[in-house]
Amino acid sequence: MIKSASEPGDGLEHISVHQRTGADPVIGLFLRSHSLDDTERTASRLWHRTVKNHSELGEYQLFRCEVPLIDDPFP
Repeated sequence: MIKSASEPGDGLEHISVHQRTGADPVIGLFLRSHSLDDTERTASRLWHRTVKNHSELGEYQLFRCEVPLIDDPFP
């Protein structure tokens, strides 16, 4: 659903969904972007665009968009 709502300028590369027992699902978006702020804004726009196009997702709420920083993944 997210992929179908994405636009070329979003830089969407990959989507992963993590469902944990007793917790809200986590959706990971891998985005090409110029900055952390831009990435977080794009993720939020993608989610809201997806919910607008797929009303069955309306029961889910976006709590936050954040970029995890990885320190030196290739030593």
